[in-house]
Amino acid sequence: MRRISAALLMLLTAGQLASLTRYTLPHLVTAYRDGDDRMVVEIAYAIPRSGLAAAGGKRDHVNIEQTMTAVDTLGNTFHESWARPSILHPAGTRGLRANYLVAFEQILLPPEEVEVHVGVLDLKVKSTGSLYATCIPPGADGRFDISELLLATDIEVTDTPPLARHSLNIQPNPLRLYEKGERVFVFLELYNLARDTFGQSRFEIAYQMQRPDDEELDASLFEAMDRSGDREDVEGEQPYLVPSKHRSGLRVEKTWSGDEAETTIATQYIGDGATDLTFLEFDVSQLAGGIHKLTIVATDLQVTRSVSKDVLFRVID
Repeated sequence: MRRISAALLMLLTAGQLASLTRYTLPHLVTAYRDGDDRMVVEIAYAIPRSGLAAAGGKRDHVNIEQTMTAVDTLGNTFHESWARPSILHPAGTRGLRANYLVAFEQILLPPEEVEVHVGVLDLKVKSTGSLYATCIPPGADGRFDISELLLATDIEVTDTPPLARHSLNIQPNPLRLYEKGERVFVFLELYNLARDTFGQSRFEIAYQMQRPDDEELDASLFEAMDRSGDREDVEGEQPYLVPSKHRSGLRVEKTWSGDEAETTIATQYIGDGATDLTFLEFDVSQLAGGIHKLTIVATDLQVTRSVSKDVLFRVID
């Protein structure tokens, strides 16, 4: 048997990679307020290793070109950038996440509705990936609101209270994928909370888990959207929801009525500002495999106003 030369092997590998010419980037795009005149947009996306050629023979070294634009509804460009990152971190060390690298970007914009576009080009095999997302500034016009929900594989508090966004080390999970035995972390911010005469705010955060309807699914968000492996939830199983440990709160159990009664955990907090933040974590071991929808309802208890946001994620056995 003749040996295949290293050069020929490289050509074969490049040819195989070139077959994956275009792909969608699984992503998480979240917007936060930074005062009254700025919006912070955080973009985390995953690139499949099969669409990249390793640079210098090193698995996490890449030779890519990244372009990013943010355009408002009138077509005005608020941000345009170009970069060539050389090293990306793996999305995980095992399972499907090990097949992806993760990129993270943060941009500052005026508090306007914008469309964010990101493109990635591998300069060797010419494969391209892209994502598109609409960002709406939370808490516009002074209304009570919460940010979009940020999924993470870990959130670590790196500083002493009072807690701020910069004192958290968040590992985003743009693949929205978790394996049994892992914990899901979810981060959110609250805006325009009413305060009493002592300057304190009071709010409640309730968490509900359910299966999404088919029309709620977006194929661009996941590594794969085949639901044939989804299992029916075992009767009586409930996810173990845990409010964040960085502050004390009164836990209240509720039942929300719907097609099926679902146990929801609600926690009440006392804050000292019009803007606040929190995060929760839960164990997915009690969830059946497949795609789930987590809904968070935040209520400003000073004025009894509520707002909800949801996020989809996937559990695999």
